[in-house]
Amino acid sequence: KLVQEFLEDEKMPGTIHVAFGHNLDMPGGRNASKNHLDLLVSKPTVKITREDGSKIPVLDKGRFKV
Repeated sequence: KLVQEFLEDEKMPGTIHVAFGHNLDMPGGRNASKNHLDLLVSKPTVKITREDGSKIPVLDKGRFKV
């Protein structure tokens, strides 16, 4: 369950964590910015688009597709 502590919640199954902005303090980070925004999405649907345009479902409503 969500505990409203972002560092714990961002690792919860059935969610994705997306961040925009400053990341120089992360390994391999290359983006200097005055801002940083973290988002936590519950029950996301995620698809990967291949070079040929075909799509591979990865998550459907927060559940991994096999």
